[in-house]
Amino acid sequence: MALPTEAAATLALRTQQVLAHEVGVTSTPDPLGGSWYVEALTDRLEREAYEIFKRIDDIGGVIAAIDAGYFQRELADSAFRYQQQVESGERVIVGVNRYVADGDEPELLHVDPIVEQRQIARLQAVRARRDSAASRRARPTARDAEAGAT
Repeated sequence: MALPTEAAATLALRTQQVLAHEVGVTSTPDPLGGSWYVEALTDRLEREAYEIFKRIDDIGGVIAAIDAGYFQRELADSAFRYQQQVESGERVIVGVNRYVADGDEPELLHVDPIVEQRQIARLQAVRARRDSAASRRARPTARDAEAGAT
């Protein structure tokens, strides 16, 4: 994980420009409007969402599902299935399991240490002001004490 290099940012920009100008996706407000495929995907997503809602209702609602560990289990199972699909090649991730360049490590953008220290100092100053203001608002005043006594 790193900030994109200038070359990576330029590549991303050029990709967007090709899509916008050469492919023509900006020529219409909805380039996939009326697409049977998009409609089929939307219908499938809706069906699957309602199946999940029904399972949650069958458990007894959201609170009961949380207490039963339903959401944690579903997330863990989904992550496991996803990773299996990536590792088997069933799910293609460009640059990870398909179209991988041999030995080419991405160039990382290195932040100048002086700029880094300056940003850290600014962040610490903002946090100090914010925390100080929040603590002043949170402290009870004499007026608060009187209001509570009556």
